Parts: sequence; structure tokens; C-alpha cells
Amino acid sequence: MSIIDALLHQPLPLPTLLQAVAGIVTLAVLAYLHRWVWVPYRLSYKNFPGPPSESWLYGVFPSVMKADPGKAHGEWMKEYGYTMWYKGFLGLRDIFRRIIADAENSNGSSDSVDVAYWLGKCTMDVIGLAGFDYDFNSLAVPDNELANAFHEMFSADRQFTLMSILAFVFPPARYIPTRQMRTQWKALAIQERIGNALIQKKKEAVLSGSVEKEGKDLLSIIVRANMDPDLKPTQRMTDTEVLGQITTFFLAGQETSSNALTWCLWQLAQHQDVQDKLREEVAAVGDDYPGMDTLNSLTYLDATVHEILRLMAPVPSTRRDSRVEATIPLANPVKGRDGKMIHEITIPKNTAILMSILNLNTTEDIWGTDAGEFRPERWLNKEQIAGASAVPGGPRACIGFRFAIMEIKAILFVLIRNFVFDLPTPSVEIEKKTSLVTRPFVKGQREKGPQMPLAIRVVS
Repeated sequence: MSIIDALLHQPLPLPTLLQAVAGIVTLAVLAYLHRWVWVPYRLSYKNFPGPPSESWLYGVFPSVMKADPGKAHGEWMKEYGYTMWYKGFLGLRDIFRRIIADAENSNGSSDSVDVAYWLGKCTMDVIGLAGFDYDFNSLAVPDNELANAFHEMFSADRQFTLMSILAFVFPPARYIPTRQMRTQWKALAIQERIGNALIQKKKEAVLSGSVEKEGKDLLSIIVRANMDPDLKPTQRMTDTEVLGQITTFFLAGQETSSNALTWCLWQLAQHQDVQDKLREEVAAVGDDYPGMDTLNSLTYLDATVHEILRLMAPVPSTRRDSRVEATIPLANPVKGRDGKMIHEITIPKNTAILMSILNLNTTEDIWGTDAGEFRPERWLNKEQIAGASAVPGGPRACIGFRFAIMEIKAILFVLIRNFVFDLPTPSVEIEKKTSLVTRPFVKGQREKGPQMPLAIRVVS
């Protein structure tokens, strides 16, 4: 028997046991007092206004989760100003043609098509080929092992439970075998198996010296750069780190783009004048599959894409952590809890900062009185939107932003050129729910998952 086993099986004297329990309780109390009394007392920004906590455990989390994306923060911005603090918790065209042809409707239109479903498959195929040279072929073949694994993994991640929140703030809790975690582990195992096979294939292509075999996808570029003989060993990524990029590519390149396109078609279905104007522009192009330069030259298409990213931001908020202490002047001073005006804020190191992208994108001070309206024309007036952006910039800006823009433009070009989108009959009410990205749900049908039913007919 080992020393450790002997210690574990040796019964502790009662006084020693009581002392151990008392020590643990004392440490827990001290930790609580430090985190929830001493740290808040020393906060440099504790004078800033903000909504009161609804719960000592959850903070304002219940209000944020119950409201539509951006609604709670929008109301708080009106009441407390732009800076506040609060407590938180410890091949598509042919597919559409076939669907419409199969629909039992004599006038050549479908009753409704769930565009969210098909756009998700389309962007999955795009990022599969461009990201890591993997053909999901999901538009034609509905059952793909890797696609199903990604779907299961991200579907499980969308479910907010007490355990999922605990796992976020206390990483060791991720090893508790809950049903949600078991689903993620199974999906991760499939992803690792196929992902490692892809990485090995890329390595073999680089070693073969064949440029044609190496590929031009993002994963090929990463593997090729990682195997550069001039690269220092300390700068090389491990296979596990390279594998992590596949998940990043998929999440950033599939979920955001498909949801942006879904919300765009929904807005165009409600604004037929905008849809007609866009169709007139894309129909004037002589090529069914134009290149990047041609797509970028279409000014109204560009304006439409930027407007949907502004008004229906796929990622409504993001978090940043300060690496150093900094004092930031406020463009809009706020009144503190003591009634005095505050003109700057000192952010301590390692402070979590939430940026509400959706609320910034719809504030009237920046975008005018029609900030809440879908109006692509605003992007045609360069003076009106000087310095404005639908997506946050800076050193941690989205590295796939330009790729996503081109992907959205290309798919939208094909769809609007060939189809007319309208609201379904009978009408349905669409709700917005956010978990990483904002997804559409039919009210009263939450159990069916994200949906966006639209009526579609072929352009005559």
C-alpha cells in the first residue's frame, strides 16, 4: 500500500477532522469576503450607474436572458448612459429550385421554405472547402459525420443551464458527465479523429513538395507555415493547437454568415422595394458567377450587406479583458451614483468589459433617428457614416471579416438574381434568441430549433 493510500485509509482523529473542516470553511468565508466585499469596495468604477442585481447569485443575468438580444442593454443605456457596470454570474440555387418545383402549388411558388436550414448547409459547404479542404456536401447529402458532430457540439452549447454557467466560470466543472457534456465529448472525439486525419494529409502534401496537393485552403496555409524550416521551435503550433483552428473556422465562418444571410432575406421579404432595387443591380451583371472584383463593384449589394450586419448583428455583443490598467475618456459623460458627472473611467488590469455591438449599431446618436430601420441607402452616403462600422475593429477584429463579406455577397447575389422572397402565408411571428449568435425561432415552436420560413418563387 502506498503512503498516499495509507493516509487516505487512516481515520483522522475527531479534533483533526474538525480542524480541517473549520479551515476549509474559514478559507471559503475569506474567499467570499475578498471577492464580493473587498474587490467591489476597491473598484475604481464603482461610482458608475447601472441596473441593480436581481439575485446575489445570478446578478442581472435573468433579465438579459429573458429579453430579446440587445433589449435589456438598450433600456439600460437610456436610463444609465453609454457606460455602466453591473454584476453578472460568479449549391443553393438548384436546391431552392428543386424545393419550389416539388411544392404542391400551381402558381410556381412554395408555401414556405425554411431558409435558415438551407443557408446553414450552404455556408457549411463553403467553409468546409475554403477553411480546411473538406467537402461536407451537405446540400446534397444530409447525413455527414463531421457536420453532425459540429451540429451536436454547438447545439449542446446553446442550452443555458445552471451547470453550463458553472462550467463557464469554474472550468473544472466541465468534467462533470452531464448529458450536455457527454454530447460535447462525443462530438469532440469525432472532430479530433477527422481533424487529425486532415492535418496529417496536409503534412504529407507539404513533404511531397507538390504545390497542387498542398491546397489553398486556410488549414493548408497554416500547416505549411507551421512546417517552415526557418520557424523557431517555440513558435510552432502543436497538432492540438492546429486542430483547434478547424473549430474556429467552422464557428466563425458558418454560424455567423448563415445567420446574417437568414436575417437579410427576412428583412428583404419585408421590404420589397429594397429587394427589387437589389435585384435590378445584380440582374444587370452579365455573369452568373462573377468574381470578387465584380461583386465589390456592386454598391447597393455592398450597402445591403453592411446594413444587415449593422441592424441584425449576428454576434450582438462581445467581451474584452484589459491587459493593463488604463484611463479612458468618455465621449458621453455619465452621472455617477453620487450625482456627480463622470468624464473618464479607470479600468484595472484583467477587467472584463462587455461591448454591446447591437446597441451601438442602433443608437440614434451615431446613426440618426432612423437607426432602428432597415435602410441600405445610409451606406451610400459616405459623409453620413464617416468613421462608422457595422463590425468592431482594432487589433482583435474578426480576422475572417472580409471572407465573410465576400461569402455573403456571393450567396446573396445568386439568390436575389433567381428568386423572390416574401413573408409566408399564414404569417408567423419570429423571435430572436442569442447564444453566441442571434438565431430566429418561430414563436411557440422553440422545440423545433431555429427556423425562418419564407415564401419563395422563381424570378419570372
